Parts: sequence; structure tokens; C-alpha cells
Amino acid sequence: MSAFLEVENLAKDFGGIHAVAGLTMALAEGELLCIIGPNGCGKTTLFNLITGEFPPSAGCLRFLGRELAGLRPFEISRLGIGRKFQVPAVYPALTVRENLTVPLFAEAGRRGLRGLLARDDRADAAEHVLDLIRLADHADVPAGELSHGEKQWLEIALLLASRPRLMLLDEPTAGMTLGETEATAELILRIREETGTAIVVIEHDMAFVRRLGCPVAVMLQGRILRRGDYAEVSADPLVREAYLGGQAPC
Repeated sequence: MSAFLEVENLAKDFGGIHAVAGLTMALAEGELLCIIGPNGCGKTTLFNLITGEFPPSAGCLRFLGRELAGLRPFEISRLGIGRKFQVPAVYPALTVRENLTVPLFAEAGRRGLRGLLARDDRADAAEHVLDLIRLADHADVPAGELSHGEKQWLEIALLLASRPRLMLLDEPTAGMTLGETEATAELILRIREETGTAIVVIEHDMAFVRRLGCPVAVMLQGRILRRGDYAEVSADPLVREAYLGGQAPC
């Protein structure tokens, strides 16, 4: 049986630079995984390959048994892969609720005219997502007035509204306060528990990674150096030397 997401001997070259170099990994349905590694190790390039932003130089990428290479980004999105970038991209002049109508309307449109006319269904879906991300009290606030952390959560909500089976989150806590970071960890765990969505998180904040309590994959020079739980990975001398400067994480 095929894995949910399979990455086999994946490579991406930019001239003489090997951004991803023979990377192999697999993700189970509903799994939560953190990818850590120093800047330039290929983490974001991996996401770009999965979502079709870049074509691979070699190797295989399969999602639900289907090869992703050659598909355009919108086709991969329609298969159920959603991505959040480092900088939140929301519609600042629209309210939080209005922001959610955009992906909900697009999702309904895929079901044809009947889906587009089902306004009550979209309204119910919007309220459910607002409750899930704890922004129901800000539903009528313009997105541009939200705090940085709240904008990050809203963008995660926009992904949820499209009903993905796999979410790729690129540094979701970048620029957040300690309180917002803690709330983001709780949000990700809640999403996984309540929706069963598989989630892959790229992150540098090791306290945040530890809070998620999920498997951790360490990337170095375009490959997975080590994969295991937080304690195993952080105790590995090679990981400490390559990523943590030889020091044990907090």
C-alpha cells in the first residue's frame, strides 16, 4: 500500500548548488511532523517541490499514490495539499469572516452551481473554522487590524477552509510573542485532533518544536540527517554539531 506522502531520492539542483540532494521520507495520513535544520539546508525548497513551485531535478514525489512531478501548483492544491508561507498573506481590507468566504467560495465552486448556491453551508463552515482557530470574537474586525500572530492564525484558517488533507506550514511562529507561539502550538495540535489533517511544520524555535511533541526530521545539506522524537533528535551528537552548535537544546 502506498504511503500518504512519499518522497524518494528527491533532488533539486540550481546550477552547481544541490538544494535538495537525494532526500527520502514518508508521511502517514494524519501525521504531524516538524522539519528543522540550519538556514540553506533545503527545507523551503522541499515545500516548493511538493507544491509544484519547482520541478524536481530527480526522484519521485507521490501523494495518495499519484506522482506530483509535472502537475501545476493549482492542480496539486486541488489534490488536497495546502501551504502557508512565512509571511501571512491575508486580505487586510476585508473582515476576518470575509477573508474566509474567499476559499469557501472557491471550494463550493468545485461542486458546481449547487455548491455555489449553498450559502448556509458556507456560513456554517466559516463559523466552525472561526471557532476552531479562536478568532470568532474578531469575526467582524478588518484583517489589517489583527496582531501579527492573529494574522498568522487567520492564514491557517484560510487553508483549513479549503479542506486540505495535508498542510505545509513554513515557520508559522516567525515574529510571534511567547504567548502567541504557545497559542500556535495549541492551535496546530487542535487542528490535527479535530480534523485529522496531516501537517508538516518547518520551524527553528526548538521550544515550540518540543511543545508539539511530534516526530522531528533534521535536514542538513539537502537530506534528512535524523528522524525521531524530540529527545532522540536533540541528544544525537551529529544533530547537535550540525544544527545546535554542539549544545543541547533547552
